[in-house]
Parts: sequence; structure tokens; C-alpha cells
Amino acid sequence: MHVAVLTFARRLGSVDTIQQQDSAEKALNKLARTFTTQVEALKRYRTGGKQKVTVEHVHVHEGGQAIVGNIESGEGGSKKERFNPMQGDDTGNSAYCGANTREGTRCRSASMENGRCRMHGGMSMGAPKGNRNAWKHGKYSKETVEARRLVQALAHIAKAGLPEG
Repeated sequence: MHVAVLTFARRLGSVDTIQQQDSAEKALNKLARTFTTQVEALKRYRTGGKQKVTVEHVHVHEGGQAIVGNIESGEGGSKKERFNPMQGDDTGNSAYCGANTREGTRCRSASMENGRCRMHGGMSMGAPKGNRNAWKHGKYSKETVEARRLVQALAHIAKAGLPEG
């Protein structure tokens, strides 16, 4: 991303027309904002989203209280629980797969209609019965092929019966 920003900055310096300048300026602006956003996201990822506050000078007035030393925050804020629909939920509202995993525990993923999850699917349920979605055009259906052969035979008979000339 940084290389692209530098490339468009170089292009902006060597444009010939106003249209080229506008185009290069817009692209450079978008790329620079994207680069800044990515750097900030990387910083948040590396620091774990935690903020550090360093207090260097403290004034405690008469009757005030202060704590001196390193203070670790307790809970601070609760971690946001992410719900993954492929893993089911712990409320007991969804049926679980229940297959034995390699660790010897039961699989806790949400089950499909056949009772297993997408990883432990077992026997395929197959296509729906009477699947009309597979029907595309009917060009090769039994009825269409028979009708086509009948028309060809009639055309052959009609052609054979015509006098030449």
C-alpha cells in the first residue's frame, strides 16, 4: 500500500493535463487514507487494543488521596462475546452434532437436518426429491426426442414423395 501511495505521489508530480492531475490527486488521497487506516488497525492489533496512560506529575491537595505505584486494571470492560452460527450456541436452543472428535469429546457444532454438522456430515442427504431445479430446457427429454424423430420421419416421407424439378 505504501508503494502505491509513493507511485501516485510521483505521478502527481509529472502530470501534463488537468484531468490527469485530478485523477492522480483522487487516487493519492484514497490510497493515503487507506494506508493510514491500515497502519492504525495494525497498531491496535499489535497492542491488543489496550491503551496505556503514563502520569508523570501528580498534585495532591490537602484532604486528597493518591495511590503511588503500578496499578493493574481489573475487569475494565467485558470482552465482547462473538456468536458463530456454525458453532451453535450454549443456550441449548440448537441441536448439536454430537460426533466424536479427535480429542475424545463431543462435537458442539450446530447440526443439519441429518443430525450431523457440516464437518461430520456422514451420509449425504442428496438432492431434494422431485428436483425441478435440475430441469433446464427439456431439449433431451424422452418426449422431445420422440417428437423430433417423428417430425424428421414425416419430413423424409414428404421429401421422398415430391417430384424432382
